[in-house]
Amino acid sequence: MSRRDDRRSGQVAQGRRSAPPRRGWPKASP
Repeated sequence: MSRRDDRRSGQVAQGRRSAPPRRGWPKASP
């Protein structure tokens, strides 16, 4: 259960952190 938590927590943390910045960059650039 430790490995599943790490993989789920890592993917959710990176996906949520990578989503907001990527959408904000293109909108703030132009």
